[in-house]
Amino acid sequence: MNDKYSTFTANNDNLDPQLESAVWAVLSEPLPPDAIERVKSRALTLENDQPRNVSKSPPIAFTKRRWIQLTSLAAGILLVIGTTMMLPSTSSAFAQAIERLKNAGAFRYQDLVYLNTQQEPVETEVLVAEDGRERRSMLGVVSIHDSTGQLRLSLIEANKTATIHEPSSSQPFESERQMTWLDRLKSYGQKPDKELGTMNIDGRDCLGFEVKPIPNVVYTIWVDAKTNDLVQVEFLGMPKGSPVTKSVMKAFEFNISLDPMLFSFEAPQGYQTSTAAKMPDLLPFEESLVEALKGYTELSGGKFPKSIADWGEWAILLSKDGVPQTTIATRLGTLLPYLTGMSHDDYDYTGAGMEVGHQRAIIFWYRNPEKQLRAVFNDFTVSSIPEADLPVK
Repeated sequence: MNDKYSTFTANNDNLDPQLESAVWAVLSEPLPPDAIERVKSRALTLENDQPRNVSKSPPIAFTKRRWIQLTSLAAGILLVIGTTMMLPSTSSAFAQAIERLKNAGAFRYQDLVYLNTQQEPVETEVLVAEDGRERRSMLGVVSIHDSTGQLRLSLIEANKTATIHEPSSSQPFESERQMTWLDRLKSYGQKPDKELGTMNIDGRDCLGFEVKPIPNVVYTIWVDAKTNDLVQVEFLGMPKGSPVTKSVMKAFEFNISLDPMLFSFEAPQGYQTSTAAKMPDLLPFEESLVEALKGYTELSGGKFPKSIADWGEWAILLSKDGVPQTTIATRLGTLLPYLTGMSHDDYDYTGAGMEVGHQRAIIFWYRNPEKQLRAVFNDFTVSSIPEADLPVK
Protein backbone atom coordinates (compact mmCIF):
# COMPACT_ATOMS: atom_id res chain seq x y z
CA MET A 1 0.00 0.00 0.00
CA ASN A 2 1.09 3.59 -0.61
CA ASP A 3 3.51 4.57 2.20
CA LYS A 4 2.28 8.17 2.39
CA TYR A 5 -1.34 6.94 2.70
CA SER A 6 -0.42 4.52 5.49
CA THR A 7 1.48 7.22 7.36
CA PHE A 8 -1.48 9.59 7.26
CA THR A 9 -4.33 7.16 8.04
CA ALA A 10 -2.38 5.69 10.95
CA ASN A 11 -2.79 9.04 12.71
CA ASN A 12 -6.36 9.77 11.56
CA ASP A 13 -8.73 7.01 12.66
CA ASN A 14 -12.44 6.83 11.77
CA LEU A 15 -12.22 8.93 8.63
CA ASP A 16 -15.45 9.62 6.79
CA PRO A 17 -15.49 7.28 3.71
CA GLN A 18 -15.55 10.23 1.32
CA LEU A 19 -12.63 11.88 3.09
CA GLU A 20 -10.71 8.61 3.12
CA SER A 21 -11.30 8.34 -0.62
CA ALA A 22 -10.00 11.86 -1.10
CA VAL A 23 -6.89 11.07 0.96
CA TRP A 24 -6.17 8.06 -1.23
CA ALA A 25 -6.78 10.08 -4.41
CA VAL A 26 -4.19 12.66 -3.42
CA LEU A 27 -1.59 10.52 -1.71
CA SER A 28 -1.57 7.80 -4.35
CA GLU A 29 -0.21 10.16 -7.00
CA PRO A 30 3.27 11.73 -7.30
CA LEU A 31 3.80 14.97 -5.41
CA PRO A 32 5.31 17.62 -7.67
CA PRO A 33 5.61 21.21 -6.47
CA ASP A 34 2.03 22.07 -7.50
CA ALA A 35 0.63 19.25 -5.32
CA ILE A 36 -0.09 21.62 -2.43
CA GLU A 37 -2.40 23.71 -4.59
CA ARG A 38 -4.27 20.58 -5.74
CA VAL A 39 -4.73 19.49 -2.13
CA LYS A 40 -6.08 22.89 -1.14
CA SER A 41 -8.50 22.80 -4.05
CA ARG A 42 -9.75 19.32 -3.19
CA ALA A 43 -10.12 20.20 0.47
CA LEU A 44 -12.24 23.26 -0.32
CA THR A 45 -14.60 21.30 -2.59
CA LEU A 46 -15.08 18.26 -0.35
CA GLU A 47 -18.32 19.65 1.11
CA ASN A 48 -19.92 19.60 -2.33
CA ASP A 49 -19.29 15.84 -2.55
CA GLN A 50 -21.48 14.82 0.40
CA PRO A 51 -24.62 12.71 -0.34
CA ARG A 52 -27.59 14.64 -1.69
CA ASN A 53 -30.00 13.09 0.87
CA VAL A 54 -28.37 15.15 3.62
CA SER A 55 -30.62 18.00 4.66
CA LYS A 56 -29.75 21.52 3.59
CA SER A 57 -29.18 22.38 7.24
CA PRO A 58 -27.16 19.46 8.67
CA PRO A 59 -27.00 19.06 12.43
CA ILE A 60 -24.46 21.22 14.17
CA ALA A 61 -22.64 18.14 15.50
CA PHE A 62 -22.27 16.70 11.98
CA THR A 63 -20.99 20.00 10.57
CA LYS A 64 -18.48 20.39 13.38
CA ARG A 65 -17.28 16.79 13.07
CA ARG A 66 -16.89 17.12 9.31
CA TRP A 67 -15.03 20.41 9.66
CA ILE A 68 -12.62 18.88 12.15
CA GLN A 69 -12.03 15.94 9.79
CA LEU A 70 -11.62 18.29 6.83
CA THR A 71 -9.12 20.43 8.72
CA SER A 72 -7.25 17.34 9.89
CA LEU A 73 -7.22 16.01 6.35
CA ALA A 74 -5.78 19.18 4.86
CA ALA A 75 -3.19 19.55 7.64
CA GLY A 76 -2.19 15.91 7.42
CA ILE A 77 -1.82 15.90 3.66
CA LEU A 78 0.11 19.14 3.66
CA LEU A 79 2.37 17.75 6.38
CA VAL A 80 3.09 14.65 4.29
CA ILE A 81 3.71 16.78 1.20
CA GLY A 82 5.94 19.13 3.13
CA THR A 83 7.99 16.27 4.52
CA THR A 84 8.28 14.73 1.08
CA MET A 85 9.36 17.98 -0.50
CA MET A 86 12.02 18.52 2.15
CA LEU A 87 13.65 15.22 1.13
CA PRO A 88 15.91 15.57 -1.93
CA SER A 89 14.32 14.34 -5.14
CA THR A 90 16.34 11.93 -7.25
CA SER A 91 16.93 14.54 -9.94
CA SER A 92 18.08 17.19 -7.46
CA ALA A 93 20.39 14.63 -5.79
CA PHE A 94 22.14 14.07 -9.11
CA ALA A 95 22.33 17.80 -9.83
CA GLN A 96 23.82 18.54 -6.41
CA ALA A 97 26.40 15.76 -6.77
CA ILE A 98 27.51 17.18 -10.15
CA GLU A 99 27.64 20.68 -8.69
CA ARG A 100 29.92 19.45 -5.94
CA LEU A 101 32.21 17.92 -8.55
CA LYS A 102 32.44 21.30 -10.26
CA ASN A 103 33.54 22.90 -6.98
CA ALA A 104 35.69 19.98 -5.81
CA GLY A 105 38.96 21.86 -5.30
CA ALA A 106 41.72 19.44 -4.31
CA PHE A 107 40.44 15.90 -3.71
CA ARG A 108 41.34 12.23 -3.45
CA TYR A 109 39.69 8.93 -4.36
CA GLN A 110 40.37 5.24 -4.93
CA ASP A 111 40.43 3.80 -8.44
CA LEU A 112 39.68 0.05 -8.47
CA VAL A 113 40.31 -1.93 -11.66
CA TYR A 114 38.70 -5.38 -11.78
CA LEU A 115 40.31 -8.07 -13.97
CA ASN A 116 38.95 -11.39 -15.16
CA THR A 117 42.27 -12.99 -14.19
CA GLN A 118 42.07 -12.35 -10.43
CA GLN A 119 39.52 -11.86 -7.67
CA GLU A 120 40.88 -8.74 -5.97
CA PRO A 121 40.94 -5.47 -7.90
CA VAL A 122 44.08 -3.47 -8.63
CA GLU A 123 43.82 -0.42 -6.39
CA THR A 124 45.25 3.00 -7.15
CA GLU A 125 45.16 5.95 -4.77
CA VAL A 126 44.59 9.16 -6.73
CA LEU A 127 45.27 12.69 -5.48
CA VAL A 128 44.17 15.66 -7.60
CA ALA A 129 45.49 19.17 -7.02
CA GLU A 130 43.35 22.27 -7.52
CA ASP A 131 45.21 23.06 -10.76
CA GLY A 132 44.46 19.60 -12.21
CA ARG A 133 47.79 17.85 -11.59
CA GLU A 134 47.47 14.20 -10.53
CA ARG A 135 49.44 11.86 -8.29
CA ARG A 136 48.65 8.16 -8.74
CA SER A 137 50.07 5.50 -6.38
CA MET A 138 49.83 1.76 -7.11
CA LEU A 139 51.87 -1.08 -5.62
CA GLY A 140 54.73 1.22 -4.64
CA VAL A 141 54.91 2.97 -8.01
CA VAL A 142 53.99 6.66 -8.14
CA SER A 143 53.22 8.61 -11.29
CA ILE A 144 52.73 12.37 -11.40
CA HIS A 145 50.92 13.98 -14.32
CA ASP A 146 50.55 17.61 -15.32
CA SER A 147 47.18 19.30 -15.81
CA THR A 148 47.02 18.13 -19.45
CA GLY A 149 47.39 14.51 -18.36
CA GLN A 150 51.00 14.05 -19.53
CA LEU A 151 53.25 11.88 -17.35
CA ARG A 152 56.04 14.02 -15.88
CA LEU A 153 57.60 11.95 -13.08
CA SER A 154 57.70 8.24 -12.14
CA LEU A 155 58.87 7.04 -8.73
CA ILE A 156 59.67 3.50 -7.56
CA GLU A 157 59.59 3.74 -3.80
CA ALA A 158 61.24 0.35 -3.06
CA ASN A 159 64.62 1.20 -4.64
CA LYS A 160 64.30 5.01 -4.51
CA THR A 161 64.57 5.59 -8.25
CA ALA A 162 62.96 8.43 -10.16
CA THR A 163 62.42 8.89 -13.89
CA ILE A 164 61.75 12.35 -15.28
CA HIS A 165 59.59 12.49 -18.40
CA GLU A 166 59.87 15.48 -20.69
CA PRO A 167 56.47 16.68 -21.98
CA SER A 168 55.53 15.92 -25.56
CA SER A 169 55.02 18.80 -27.98
CA SER A 170 51.56 17.39 -28.82
CA GLN A 171 48.82 17.43 -26.22
CA PRO A 172 47.10 14.17 -25.26
CA PHE A 173 43.83 13.42 -26.97
CA GLU A 174 40.83 14.15 -24.75
CA SER A 175 39.97 10.47 -24.49
CA GLU A 176 43.48 9.56 -23.28
CA ARG A 177 43.47 11.61 -20.10
CA GLN A 178 43.03 9.72 -16.83
CA MET A 179 40.66 12.42 -15.56
CA THR A 180 38.42 12.44 -18.62
CA TRP A 181 35.58 11.00 -16.52
CA LEU A 182 35.69 14.09 -14.29
CA ASP A 183 35.64 16.55 -17.20
CA ARG A 184 32.72 14.70 -18.82
CA LEU A 185 30.62 14.62 -15.65
CA LYS A 186 31.33 18.24 -14.70
CA SER A 187 30.09 19.43 -18.09
CA TYR A 188 27.25 16.94 -18.34
CA GLY A 189 24.25 18.91 -17.08
CA GLN A 190 21.62 18.69 -14.38
CA LYS A 191 19.68 15.58 -15.43
CA PRO A 192 20.84 11.97 -15.87
CA ASP A 193 19.87 9.81 -18.82
CA LYS A 194 18.38 7.17 -16.55
CA GLU A 195 17.50 6.67 -12.88
CA LEU A 196 18.51 3.28 -11.48
CA GLY A 197 16.75 3.20 -8.12
CA THR A 198 18.51 2.52 -4.81
CA MET A 199 21.37 0.32 -3.64
CA ASN A 200 23.30 -0.04 -0.39
CA ILE A 201 27.02 0.62 -0.85
CA ASP A 202 29.33 0.19 2.14
CA GLY A 203 26.42 0.76 4.53
CA ARG A 204 25.08 3.84 2.74
CA ASP A 205 21.72 4.00 0.97
CA CYS A 206 22.47 5.38 -2.48
CA LEU A 207 20.52 6.62 -5.49
CA GLY A 208 21.80 5.40 -8.85
CA PHE A 209 22.00 7.29 -12.13
CA GLU A 210 23.23 6.46 -15.61
CA VAL A 211 24.78 9.09 -17.85
CA LYS A 212 25.96 8.82 -21.43
CA PRO A 213 28.21 11.82 -22.17
CA ILE A 214 29.21 10.52 -25.62
CA PRO A 215 27.98 7.59 -27.73
CA ASN A 216 29.02 4.17 -26.38
CA VAL A 217 30.42 5.62 -23.15
CA VAL A 218 28.24 5.07 -20.06
CA TYR A 219 28.97 5.97 -16.44
CA THR A 220 26.96 4.76 -13.45
CA ILE A 221 26.82 7.34 -10.65
CA TRP A 222 25.84 6.48 -7.06
CA VAL A 223 24.89 9.34 -4.72
CA ASP A 224 24.19 9.18 -0.96
CA ALA A 225 20.40 9.45 -0.62
CA LYS A 226 20.65 11.55 2.56
CA THR A 227 23.57 13.89 1.91
CA ASN A 228 23.79 13.94 -1.92
CA ASP A 229 27.52 13.17 -1.60
CA LEU A 230 29.14 11.34 -4.50
CA VAL A 231 29.76 7.75 -3.36
CA GLN A 232 30.83 5.81 -6.44
CA VAL A 233 31.40 6.12 -10.20
CA GLU A 234 31.50 2.95 -12.32
CA PHE A 235 32.59 2.40 -15.90
CA LEU A 236 31.94 -0.93 -17.64
CA GLY A 237 32.53 -0.19 -21.33
CA MET A 238 35.89 -1.89 -21.85
CA PRO A 239 37.17 -2.80 -25.33
CA LYS A 240 36.69 -6.29 -26.71
CA GLY A 241 39.42 -8.63 -25.53
CA SER A 242 40.37 -6.51 -22.52
CA PRO A 243 41.01 -8.41 -19.26
CA VAL A 244 39.46 -5.44 -17.42
CA THR A 245 35.83 -6.09 -16.52
CA LYS A 246 35.07 -2.75 -14.87
CA SER A 247 36.58 0.32 -13.27
CA VAL A 248 35.20 1.72 -10.01
CA MET A 249 36.05 5.06 -8.40
CA LYS A 250 35.03 5.51 -4.77
CA ALA A 251 36.03 6.84 -1.31
CA PHE A 252 35.91 10.45 -2.51
CA GLU A 253 37.17 13.26 -0.26
CA PHE A 254 36.63 16.74 -1.67
CA ASN A 255 38.08 20.15 -0.79
CA ILE A 256 40.99 18.76 1.18
CA SER A 257 44.39 20.29 1.87
CA LEU A 258 47.27 18.68 -0.06
CA ASP A 259 50.98 19.50 0.11
CA PRO A 260 52.03 21.04 -3.26
CA MET A 261 55.27 19.02 -3.09
CA LEU A 262 53.22 15.87 -3.69
CA PHE A 263 52.75 17.09 -7.26
CA SER A 264 56.28 18.30 -7.96
CA PHE A 265 57.91 17.22 -11.23
CA GLU A 266 61.32 17.10 -9.52
CA ALA A 267 62.64 13.90 -7.94
CA PRO A 268 62.44 13.80 -4.13
CA GLN A 269 65.65 14.09 -2.14
CA GLY A 270 67.51 10.78 -1.87
CA TYR A 271 66.18 9.32 -5.14
CA GLN A 272 68.47 8.21 -7.95
CA THR A 273 67.32 10.15 -11.02
CA SER A 274 67.29 9.42 -14.75
CA THR A 275 65.56 11.02 -17.71
CA ALA A 276 63.31 8.97 -19.95
CA ALA A 277 63.54 9.12 -23.71
CA LYS A 278 61.29 11.82 -25.06
CA MET A 279 57.81 10.58 -25.83
CA PRO A 280 56.98 10.55 -29.53
CA ASP A 281 54.32 12.89 -30.82
CA LEU A 282 50.85 11.37 -30.84
CA LEU A 283 49.38 10.06 -34.07
CA PRO A 284 45.80 9.50 -35.26
CA PHE A 285 44.22 6.13 -34.52
CA GLU A 286 44.96 4.31 -37.80
CA GLU A 287 48.60 5.39 -37.86
CA SER A 288 49.07 4.44 -34.20
CA LEU A 289 47.60 0.99 -34.83
CA VAL A 290 49.81 0.35 -37.86
CA GLU A 291 52.99 1.47 -36.04
CA ALA A 292 52.16 -0.61 -32.95
CA LEU A 293 51.53 -3.75 -35.03
CA LYS A 294 54.64 -3.17 -37.13
CA GLY A 295 56.74 -2.86 -33.99
CA TYR A 296 55.24 -6.03 -32.51
CA THR A 297 55.74 -8.16 -35.64
CA GLU A 298 59.36 -7.00 -35.97
CA LEU A 299 60.02 -8.37 -32.49
CA SER A 300 57.94 -11.53 -32.82
CA GLY A 301 59.33 -12.86 -36.08
CA GLY A 302 56.36 -11.69 -38.15
CA LYS A 303 53.56 -13.02 -35.94
CA PHE A 304 50.64 -10.75 -35.06
CA PRO A 305 49.50 -10.51 -31.40
CA LYS A 306 46.50 -12.39 -30.08
CA SER A 307 44.88 -9.12 -28.98
CA ILE A 308 45.33 -5.36 -29.11
CA ALA A 309 43.35 -4.88 -25.88
CA ASP A 310 45.09 -7.45 -23.66
CA TRP A 311 48.67 -6.26 -23.18
CA GLY A 312 50.08 -9.30 -21.39
CA GLU A 313 52.07 -10.69 -24.33
CA TRP A 314 52.99 -7.17 -25.43
CA ALA A 315 54.54 -6.48 -22.02
CA ILE A 316 56.68 -9.64 -22.20
CA LEU A 317 57.88 -8.81 -25.69
CA LEU A 318 58.57 -5.14 -24.97
CA SER A 319 60.54 -5.89 -21.80
CA LYS A 320 63.41 -7.57 -23.64
CA ASP A 321 66.76 -5.75 -23.61
CA GLY A 322 67.39 -3.46 -26.54
CA VAL A 323 63.75 -3.20 -27.58
CA PRO A 324 62.68 0.34 -28.61
CA GLN A 325 59.66 -0.05 -26.38
CA THR A 326 58.85 3.62 -25.77
CA THR A 327 57.48 4.27 -29.25
CA ILE A 328 55.63 0.95 -29.51
CA ALA A 329 54.14 1.32 -26.02
CA THR A 330 53.05 4.86 -26.80
CA ARG A 331 51.32 3.76 -30.00
CA LEU A 332 49.65 0.88 -28.19
CA GLY A 333 48.52 3.17 -25.40
CA THR A 334 46.80 5.41 -27.95
CA LEU A 335 44.52 2.59 -29.08
CA LEU A 336 42.52 1.80 -25.95
CA PRO A 337 40.88 5.22 -25.54
CA TYR A 338 39.58 5.04 -29.11
CA LEU A 339 38.36 1.48 -28.76
CA THR A 340 36.68 2.32 -25.45
CA GLY A 341 34.53 4.92 -27.21
CA MET A 342 33.43 2.50 -29.96
CA SER A 343 30.48 0.15 -29.93
CA HIS A 344 31.57 -3.50 -29.91
CA ASP A 345 29.60 -3.91 -33.14
CA ASP A 346 31.70 -1.27 -34.89
CA TYR A 347 35.16 -2.87 -34.79
CA ASP A 348 37.00 -6.17 -34.51
CA TYR A 349 40.59 -7.39 -34.34
CA THR A 350 41.06 -10.54 -36.44
CA GLY A 351 44.86 -10.79 -36.59
CA ALA A 352 45.38 -13.58 -34.03
CA GLY A 353 47.30 -16.43 -35.70
CA MET A 354 48.21 -14.39 -38.79
CA GLU A 355 51.69 -13.53 -39.98
CA VAL A 356 53.24 -10.82 -42.14
CA GLY A 357 53.76 -11.96 -45.75
CA HIS A 358 50.94 -14.49 -45.80
CA GLN A 359 48.00 -14.10 -48.16
CA ARG A 360 46.64 -10.57 -47.87
CA ALA A 361 43.91 -10.44 -45.23
CA ILE A 362 42.17 -8.02 -42.92
CA ILE A 363 43.54 -7.98 -39.38
CA PHE A 364 41.41 -5.10 -38.06
CA TRP A 365 38.30 -3.25 -39.23
CA TYR A 366 36.16 -0.46 -37.79
CA ARG A 367 33.50 2.10 -38.64
CA ASN A 368 34.84 5.63 -38.45
CA PRO A 369 32.75 8.59 -37.19
CA GLU A 370 31.43 9.05 -40.75
CA LYS A 371 30.22 5.41 -40.63
CA GLN A 372 32.68 4.34 -43.32
CA LEU A 373 34.15 0.85 -43.04
CA ARG A 374 37.95 1.01 -42.78
CA ALA A 375 40.30 -1.97 -42.69
CA VAL A 376 43.95 -2.61 -41.79
CA PHE A 377 45.55 -5.50 -43.69
CA ASN A 378 48.41 -7.82 -42.74
CA ASP A 379 50.68 -5.94 -45.16
CA PHE A 380 49.96 -2.78 -43.07
CA THR A 381 47.97 -1.06 -45.80
CA VAL A 382 44.74 0.70 -44.85
CA SER A 383 41.69 1.31 -47.03
CA SER A 384 37.92 1.62 -47.06
CA ILE A 385 36.02 -1.59 -47.75
CA PRO A 386 32.42 -2.54 -48.64
CA GLU A 387 30.24 -4.37 -46.13
CA ALA A 388 30.57 -7.59 -48.14
CA ASP A 389 34.34 -7.70 -47.48
CA LEU A 390 34.05 -7.93 -43.70
CA PRO A 391 35.78 -11.03 -42.33
CA VAL A 392 33.45 -13.90 -41.48
CA LYS A 393 33.63 -14.84 -37.81
